Amino acid sequence: IRPGSVSVTAGKFPSPLFRVGEMVFDEDLIGEGLSESFALLGRPVGALDQVKIHMLQWVFSEFSNSQDGWMIGGQVNPQAHVGDWLLEGGVAQYWWLNADHIAANLNTNKAMKNSNILEIDDGKGNVRREANQFAKPGKGEMIVGYPGAFNQTNLSFAVTHPTLIYGMPLRLFADYVYNWEAFTDDAQGVQAGVRIGQPKVKGDWAVTAMYEYLGQEAVLSSFSYSDFGAFGGTNAQGPVLGVEYQLLDPLTISARNHFINLINTPNQYRNPTMFRLQLDAIVRF
Repeated sequence: IRPGSVSVTAGKFPSPLFRVGEMVFDEDLIGEGLSESFALLGRPVGALDQVKIHMLQWVFSEFSNSQDGWMIGGQVNPQAHVGDWLLEGGVAQYWWLNADHIAANLNTNKAMKNSNILEIDDGKGNVRREANQFAKPGKGEMIVGYPGAFNQTNLSFAVTHPTLIYGMPLRLFADYVYNWEAFTDDAQGVQAGVRIGQPKVKGDWAVTAMYEYLGQEAVLSSFSYSDFGAFGGTNAQGPVLGVEYQLLDPLTISARNHFINLINTPNQYRNPTMFRLQLDAIVRF
């Protein structure tokens, strides 16, 4: 086998997927299970540099007396160039088996966020569907699952010029997701943005601007971009602006602000723009 053409990983591991953002999977999410990656080309063919295939079998819940929860997915990841422009894409499908286990964990795991529609049992055999992410199950009530399911198609694309702006890179990116088994029509999400610069050595900088619209049932909110939205990453829309500066060779400081509004607002609530500011200092060694 040609060196580097096949990679198989088992255990807990970072995602091997090509991604342009966190709309589907938060960057802190670490998968558990198996992944396989295949590089199909031994050398570039014309403008086509490489084609990779990533396959995923992630387990997110394990039971001794019932069926486990799995995410089975894969992505085709082509890479190409046109002149000095670098192009990369991803066509992916993610299918979640027994996703209701994730919803049920909300009964005991208070740190989990959720903005998907839930099914709640009142303890008397009556089940209601609750679309209001501000509400919590009452006394004697229990979350039993989602009324819909999750089978997602995800299309990602980025184009980069490494030296276009004052010798620094310009990157344009876009992301789209559609859930084929969503309970409502709020089944799609889109993200698009631009990034100029790349902090590497002292004095380097970068600026990022993007816009995201993520329908309530487009993705599993517990695993999507946790900083986008107040109660989970779905049912939210708005721009995100960020700036980074390389203060010292090993030290990067950054600021990012989110301007977020709900897409569907419950009748009894207002929908003011939420400002979420993040300040970071990263030391690399």
